[in-house]
Amino acid sequence: MNSITATFEKSHTAQELEITLRGIIKDFPILYIEDPFHEEAFADFTRLNANAGTLIMGDDLTVTNSARLQQAIDAKAVSAVLIKLNQVGTLTETLDCMRLARTNNLECVISHRSGETEDSTIADLVV
Repeated sequence: MNSITATFEKSHTAQELEITLRGIIKDFPILYIEDPFHEEAFADFTRLNANAGTLIMGDDLTVTNSARLQQAIDAKAVSAVLIKLNQVGTLTETLDCMRLARTNNLECVISHRSGETEDSTIADLVV
């Protein structure tokens, strides 16, 4: 077992987890951290996102939903957002969420959902 795994084997407060994550970011070339806190913990995301040194990505926090993404933007909670085409319901809503993210200088990462077909629509969204 490596030291990173061992670090997460006990319960942590959000503040303790933030300290641990900042240490990992400092010591390793981390590209992004996805959903480090509970899906309603906007304030915890905001604290970590401030001077994080890496992308802090919202997935369960934002759920490809423009209203939740706007809440995260207003709180400065994320610097990236995971986009899942079939999570929000329609292609239009997905594109609206992506447009909102890009307008606010957030990185968009397009993701599939488990059980997806081999349809190339997701590749089109990435481009």
